[in-house]
Amino acid sequence: MGLTKEFLRYAPDGMCNIVASTWSNFTIVNKPSQKGPLCAVGACENVVVWDMRKGEKHSTLLSEDKHQVTYVASSPDNHYLAAGYANGSVRIFDLVTTECIVTFNGHKKPVSCLNFDGDSLQLASGGMDTDVVLWDVVDESGMFRLKGHTGVITQVRFFQNKGILITSSKDRQIKFWDLQTQHCFKTIMENDEEIYDFILLTNASLMVTGIKNSHLSVWSLTFKMSEATAAGADAAKPRSKLSRVDHADVGEARMGNDDEDVCMDNIVLVKLGEIKRVGKGRLVSMCVYADMYFGCHGTYSEVELFKICTDEEREKHRKKREKKRRLKLQSHDPSVSDAQPPDDGSFDFDTLYKRVGYYKLQNPIRTFQFFEINGTNAKIMVMYRNNSFAKFDLDISTSSKVGAASTSTADQIPSSHCLIGYGHYKEPRCLAFSSDNFSFLSASVDAIKVWNRSSLQCFRTIPCSDVTCCMFALEDRQAIVGKKTGELEMYEISSNQLVEQTREHTGCINAMSLAPNKLGFITGATDRQVIFWEFEFNNESKQDQQSSKALTVAAKRKLQTVDEVLCLKYSSDQKYIAVGCLNMKAYIYFTDSLKMLHTLYSHNMPVTCIDMSTDTHFIATGSSDKDVKLWSMDFGECRKIIKVAHDDKITCLQFVPKTHLFFTCSVDMKVKKWDADSFQLVMTLEGHQAAVHHLSISPNGKYVVSASADMSIRLWHKTEEILILDEEKEMVREKEEEEAMRENIQVPGESVDEVGISGKKTFHTLSATEKLCEALDLYKEEKKKILDYESLCKQSGKKIKPPAVHLLFQAFKVTVPEDYLLEVIKKIKSNDVEECLLITPFSYIMQLVPLLADFLNKGREVELVSRCLFFILRIHAGQIVSNQLFSSVLENVNEESLVHIKLIKDMLGYNLMGLKFLQQKLEEGNSLSIFAEAVQQNKQKKRRRKKALLVVKS
Repeated sequence: MGLTKEFLRYAPDGMCNIVASTWSNFTIVNKPSQKGPLCAVGACENVVVWDMRKGEKHSTLLSEDKHQVTYVASSPDNHYLAAGYANGSVRIFDLVTTECIVTFNGHKKPVSCLNFDGDSLQLASGGMDTDVVLWDVVDESGMFRLKGHTGVITQVRFFQNKGILITSSKDRQIKFWDLQTQHCFKTIMENDEEIYDFILLTNASLMVTGIKNSHLSVWSLTFKMSEATAAGADAAKPRSKLSRVDHADVGEARMGNDDEDVCMDNIVLVKLGEIKRVGKGRLVSMCVYADMYFGCHGTYSEVELFKICTDEEREKHRKKREKKRRLKLQSHDPSVSDAQPPDDGSFDFDTLYKRVGYYKLQNPIRTFQFFEINGTNAKIMVMYRNNSFAKFDLDISTSSKVGAASTSTADQIPSSHCLIGYGHYKEPRCLAFSSDNFSFLSASVDAIKVWNRSSLQCFRTIPCSDVTCCMFALEDRQAIVGKKTGELEMYEISSNQLVEQTREHTGCINAMSLAPNKLGFITGATDRQVIFWEFEFNNESKQDQQSSKALTVAAKRKLQTVDEVLCLKYSSDQKYIAVGCLNMKAYIYFTDSLKMLHTLYSHNMPVTCIDMSTDTHFIATGSSDKDVKLWSMDFGECRKIIKVAHDDKITCLQFVPKTHLFFTCSVDMKVKKWDADSFQLVMTLEGHQAAVHHLSISPNGKYVVSASADMSIRLWHKTEEILILDEEKEMVREKEEEEAMRENIQVPGESVDEVGISGKKTFHTLSATEKLCEALDLYKEEKKKILDYESLCKQSGKKIKPPAVHLLFQAFKVTVPEDYLLEVIKKIKSNDVEECLLITPFSYIMQLVPLLADFLNKGREVELVSRCLFFILRIHAGQIVSNQLFSSVLENVNEESLVHIKLIKDMLGYNLMGLKFLQQKLEEGNSLSIFAEAVQQNKQKKRRRKKALLVVKS
């Protein structure tokens, strides 16, 4: 048997450059112990909490899966933070410990919105799969799924504490849901336009909706108690029922319908009017502050702020308008006729709000939030679409007239506490490692940045535009970049100064490669030229008459190619150069004579990347045709074609120094490691959420850095863990099976129109089901052994040695089968219980129901057992009720469940009243201490006054 080749695993070592993902929003987290504002925002698969006062990371909430964060929301008490992901999962983090408390799996597509209720006990999530799911934060489980929308859910909000949820969608509908009956009792449609957001104002009495056009619709919401409820206030309140209210036109107030005599509660919805936005484009989002101020923005850089007027302000404005009218009548103004009736005090929509500001910022806005409003100063936090944050102090004193359409503008507003320049504004396009392995260079169309490898912090930023390729020069003191315009520039890293600028190419410079002796380099461009450059030192005189040597570059030779150059590479011995062209061919040239050695052709699309191994044994090429091809340097023959190495265009390829291993990256968001000797895929590095543009390997081969269109730059390091190819293939197959299980299962006998179960089938639920079935089988076997042992003892008339306890029982620290089964059920995650029971075969369900009934009779884990029993009875009602074997079990369950659940309710009620009593005593003690402190302070003030009088008299 031959020796097997060992490979070492590369593991993630960190991520930099990204400040905020454009796929995610952000939320402000207020902590009493924190002086400045904290902003939590999605950054690829993680949630980063930024300290805006210091301009640095406060904490990072890590995720196990490599899926993009699409939405974040903080709880009202600022204790939890919920994050929605692109795979449909929802995670709740503890902001104190930064740990993930629970993971909910309920959506098939990315989560589009999240919102906590006022008590932080429930969480509503909306997804691009058109479903809304309710989650119990305390129980860490799903409650139910609301179906009814046919478009992407754009917003979900709880209506005060009335047990009502309001949802909006791109299907042009706003729905009101009764969370007790899980029923949509009202639907309104907004002008046949997609609804992108809505907010609730003034104690949820006003609703503002934002649609695709440039208008904001304002609705009044009235939660009216019926006469029957008011008359029966002393009696026990029956179960509430919400009436269906028809759509109300502008100015029409409908207080109910014909069924109001049987309705306990009623919502009256009236459209008051529309606010004309000044900003162009569709609405993106809206935010609220202090229940009175709200703002909105579109797809551009404009922010509009509004304020809901109080009754006093509206009355003041009405009187002022009436006074102006009387003055115009007295002056015989022809614009005011005598026949015009005076203001009778009726509702005027123009007095409902006033526009307090219109501000045009510097960059397109992704979203913004109010931070604080103090008098005429408003502080807002803005997240741009260019990977940056800014905090603005806006003056809202120069407000326009109440309700007027004109606005006040402010250009180039100074910002404070900003995260501008922390990362690239545009996606990084190229990378280069330094010769000492301690730093790396990244370049984009806006700037070049030098990063420290160990801390992943940027220590140099050099503004530079239209960069297409980059590298370090001599001793890593200079950075050389090629530009789209054909210019070659060299910068001094220590001083951030441009020291050399030349233009020999007439087209875009696509690639450059440093010579192994580090005395020169080559560049290739779209002008069909390869230029050989050499470093030179020129003497320059300074003001103090001392001369110093300045590094410059000079073009020495030019090679004319057949077509546009897309990639090139020096060989390690500097004898050859490899050039990839637009004509789908690669060429090998001698460095000294520039004669062609080989022509490598068989790609079906242009060659986008090329590299040679250190021993020049292999030449590897990657192309837009998704294939990687390995060639021999001796005769130029193709050794191996790796068909469909990636699922999309291959963007970069590079060999690990002194090995036959090489890495590739692609538009398919993956980085792959290959073995050129065996032509096998070694491993796949996953994590990027968009196309990977470039990668670079450190000279010692221990680090790999990759840049992606998701604005992240990721570092990977070589570990000492040995990688086994067969195990890697098995892990890939398991992942593919898990992805294939995303299709949800319909519950038998349950309507699919409006309501459904909250969870979905995942690999974890399948594993839990297998463990439950195995536990039932083991219970059956062990129970049989115990019965055989008891019968044998009875027959022999003496006590014999009992059978050995099963090893699994010892692992769970139990001795009897019943305890083991209960422990297995308790180990199932609360969020996976329903889905686990749903996919359990009915043969095992028949074994489980009597055992659950027995647990209930004994009062063991009453809440969990009751939940399992009731769910089983709901989904298998027909089969269980028709089976006569379960008739006695069901009767017993009916009696025992009432008894045990009543005991738990009594215990909870007793504990609740005890806690309220302690709270009351504590408040009384605090009030007494506060009163005592006030009396003491008053006495001290009197003493100071007496002393002051004595001093004056003397």
